Amino acid sequence: MDNFNLDTSSSASSWFVRLQGLLAYSVLPSFCIAALCFPFSVAASNLALTVALMFAVLSGGWWQGIRIFYARSPLLGVCFISYFVLMIAGLLWSMDVHWGLHILGRQWFWLLVPALIASMTDKQRRNIFLWAVSVGLTANLLFCVLQILGYVTITSVQGSSINDATGYIGHIGFGVIYGVWAAWLIFIGLHLQGIKRWCIWGLACWGYIMVFAAQGRSGYVVALLLVMVVLFKLFQGISILRPLAMIFGVLVLTISILFFGFGKDRVYGAWIVISGANQSVADQRLTLSKAAINYRLYMWKTALSVWSDHKLIGVGTGGFPAAVRAIYDEGNLDLNAFGGHEQKILMAHPHNQYLLNLVRWGPIGLLSLCALLFFWIKEGWAEPWDRSVAGGAVLTSLSGLALAVAGLFEPSMEEHFSAIFVVLLLGTGLAQNHDMIQKQETEHSQRNQTMR
Repeated sequence: MDNFNLDTSSSASSWFVRLQGLLAYSVLPSFCIAALCFPFSVAASNLALTVALMFAVLSGGWWQGIRIFYARSPLLGVCFISYFVLMIAGLLWSMDVHWGLHILGRQWFWLLVPALIASMTDKQRRNIFLWAVSVGLTANLLFCVLQILGYVTITSVQGSSINDATGYIGHIGFGVIYGVWAAWLIFIGLHLQGIKRWCIWGLACWGYIMVFAAQGRSGYVVALLLVMVVLFKLFQGISILRPLAMIFGVLVLTISILFFGFGKDRVYGAWIVISGANQSVADQRLTLSKAAINYRLYMWKTALSVWSDHKLIGVGTGGFPAAVRAIYDEGNLDLNAFGGHEQKILMAHPHNQYLLNLVRWGPIGLLSLCALLFFWIKEGWAEPWDRSVAGGAVLTSLSGLALAVAGLFEPSMEEHFSAIFVVLLLGTGLAQNHDMIQKQETEHSQRNQTMR
């Protein structure tokens, strides 16, 4: 009888181990499916990511990823916990708890970071996943070209049209996603030779062209900044003239594109609003660009007015729309201050992540965001990029930088496409950093044993 119980227990244990192994093996295919679907379908990519997260939790990989994360990046881990604890606590004083719960529920994708860390520590698995990401993004570029030519029409996505071809991503997230991807491709190309290098750089150029063809001004800034950062880091420590010359060339090319190419109306419109100059040409696109800038300034002024009434702890998680309605009802906001807006325009966010955090949770909310982004960027910045051949440190820093810069113009931490994309890159980058540190520790240990 005892032998029977032992055999049964052993069989059940063996079955459970096999099931865990199968689930762990299925995490990578789920992430790859999500990467391929990501530019085209929110529902399909979310489903695949949810399955990957579920498999990672059930197989134990998610918990392993948590341990790796906090062992290798404790300060970044503390910042993440603090940020989302503050988001949950903010419900206690929220002016609209129902909307706050909705916002909180949309942050589920940050749970993917430990799952990615655990499943991407192997170089081959990382390469497969990054190939899937690149294939999906390349296919979307083809789709955007078809949109420009009029072969496909999108009516369900705001900020995507024949004159603003960004596919199903929309122009808000388009510049962040392709700015990061193109900068990473430039880095990868420098480590390749011959036709492979030029193919990779060709893809990067294609991505940049499509960014500057779209209407997202924040995308211009992100794309330009990230490529300059890559060039600066790659040539850091050698003659200063070479990187400066390359950065100057990038600046000249970008300025030429902006002022003589696709984005000239948007850039000129922004300059007119900021400088107060008079519009010398009656152009509908230029007029619309000015209106968009005025509207953005109007939203920022509204957010500051809301915060001035709740300076210490803000209006709570989800309280911003209700606070805007309240300040309109009180009549304390000059609706004509910017651009002649005469109607009471309700808004879910002020198109600025830093202002959004300040309004939600007061100064501590702004500090928590700045600390999170600082340690995120620092995590990859401290690594020597010339030795990070597959780009782990590059992915980590570029994704954080993109969020930090885009946050000046949009709620980058909560914009669906931008935020999910940088989460995928952060998890993959941290996994590679862990893999490199492990290899260095193993080599160091082997050298010590040899010396003994």
